[in-house]
Amino acid sequence: ALDVARSERDKLRDKARDLEGNIQTIESEIEKAKAEKERLANEADFLSSFVTVAQNNEKKFQKVLLDIQQAEKAHAAALVAAAAAEAKK
Repeated sequence: ALDVARSERDKLRDKARDLEGNIQTIESEIEKAKAEKERLANEADFLSSFVTVAQNNEKKFQKVLLDIQQAEKAHAAALVAAAAAEAKK
């Protein structure tokens, strides 16, 4: 009975060591996952702010293009008016 008890004790001790090792592995994986989650959250925040800046820049560029188009139209109208004035002479 003593040998059986010792054998059972040894099996349980080995199993406990294995489980402790598994716990350490899992805790390490949890820490890695937390770090990755934080990194991804930071990246998402950065990308979100980057998209906002890009959208604002796009609006500014669209306004500049519109201003250029209006200036080109005004220039063309001025050329037509100048040609008409020259033709009247």
